[in-house]
Amino acid sequence: MAARRVAVLSAMGMLLPSELRQFGDLILRPFEAVLRRTTREEALAGGQARNFALYERQGDASDDDDGSSSYGKETQLTSSIADHSHQAFAWISSKKQLGYLHLLGDMIKQLGVNIKPLLHRLLAAVLAIADNAQRRIEELSAASHDSKATATIEGDRESEYEDGDGNSDKDAMEIENEAYQDKNVLRSLRQLAVRRLGDIFALHLPGFVYTPYIECIYECVVSPRIDMLDVENTQAPSSLLGLLHVWSSYPDYLPYLTEYNQMTIPMLIRLLSAPKVHSKVISLVLDVIEAFVRVEDVAAEATPEIVALAKSTIRAQTPELLANIN
Repeated sequence: MAARRVAVLSAMGMLLPSELRQFGDLILRPFEAVLRRTTREEALAGGQARNFALYERQGDASDDDDGSSSYGKETQLTSSIADHSHQAFAWISSKKQLGYLHLLGDMIKQLGVNIKPLLHRLLAAVLAIADNAQRRIEELSAASHDSKATATIEGDRESEYEDGDGNSDKDAMEIENEAYQDKNVLRSLRQLAVRRLGDIFALHLPGFVYTPYIECIYECVVSPRIDMLDVENTQAPSSLLGLLHVWSSYPDYLPYLTEYNQMTIPMLIRLLSAPKVHSKVISLVLDVIEAFVRVEDVAAEATPEIVALAKSTIRAQTPELLANIN
């Protein structure tokens, strides 16, 4: 089955952009409710949504076959920012989400730059999955904390009034086990979604504007976990560290590491002195730092603005580096 899928995807590289979009419509059909068009005001109504939006560049429908339709005027498209998106995920099974993320991995490998006409909607779906998984993990963690507190109170009460049927501990354990299993599935979804983000950015497609997605990625992927970076990555690089490493691979990506969360670079540096940190993790972090140090020497395409940003970042982070290099 895997060999057939690879063969089909390889052949799809010869399709016209308009034909590729038809295929994209098929694989994204389960996510239609999540990706429906809306205004920013509607998306943020109720105050429960994350504070970001995505923009899609569109041209004339008549330009479809030459691929130029992706790079004209801007229109707005939500990913997972509105409440309706999270409600829609109640009808999309975890298995279907995982299947999409695995298929996308094969599509990126086989189609390469030819995936460009589909990339906006594919990327929006990945962000929707990552954001929904992160939110559900946060909700389950909060619920688990509340249930443990409640169980402690109820346990104290039962010690004073011992007239129950003795099943409360068992019921509580079953509920906790179910929540644990759910959280494991959600973590797998989040991990794979972040890995796909890394794959997409590693394509570094000419003409594709990545910047509008970065605020959104920070909101749902990076910022919720940045404080744990030096804890979650000591034994092996996480998918998040892999994404940050990809962002250091191209000069035009370097602002993604500095301009959206001031703790990104300091938390990366602190990995260097984390207890029992793996050598592979240290190597990735040093790669990121080297990208800033050598941007002017190794990257002819670096703009003066990027070079200035890299130099100011290194100057600002020198005390942190000296404190964490053993």
